[in-house]
Amino acid sequence: MTGQMPQPASIEERLDVALDTLEQLLDEALPALVERVEALETAAGTRATTERRAEFRFGFPPTPGKPVDPERSLQAWNRLHEWVRWLAGQFRLTALLPPCWPQHPVLVEELTALYLAWDGAWKSSAPPEAPSAFLERLDRARVRWADTNWGIPRCDGSHEPGGLDAAELYRAWNDDDRQRSALLAARDATLARLRQQDGEAA
Repeated sequence: MTGQMPQPASIEERLDVALDTLEQLLDEALPALVERVEALETAAGTRATTERRAEFRFGFPPTPGKPVDPERSLQAWNRLHEWVRWLAGQFRLTALLPPCWPQHPVLVEELTALYLAWDGAWKSSAPPEAPSAFLERLDRARVRWADTNWGIPRCDGSHEPGGLDAAELYRAWNDDDRQRSALLAARDATLARLRQQDGEAA
């Protein structure tokens, strides 16, 4: 019986050997498995973030790659519109953002970038400084919006001397019919662009 390994005498000893072998295999394989799972999660998160960002392109300029689904684009417009309403009230921006902002591509671009930064700042994978980075971006945007050379339509100057919006100014801004009609016009234009791009791609 030369060359054969001696068998453990009892079932307990055989179980201990099997458990030791299993533990050794797990110690060797687990780090690689964790690394692969993390890589897959990162790739999936990056792909989802990229697809989500594409929803907010609204067809100007035409988005390279896969065409944006018109229904998802409309949902993105609605999410952006609701968020801008919240942002304008929360940060008192009605003197800087005209109610017809959806018809101003520069404002749409800026507000979309801010929305995506704000949204990403609250994800569990975001770094701890992400919310404050959003606030810094918002502050820089406010400075640009207040600059008369930037080209944003100005308000009529009926804000408080301190630059803060009065409650009635916000209500008037929020209830302004131009906001809803501007949103509808911008969404219709987006659908037309996306359908035209889809037709050209076919």
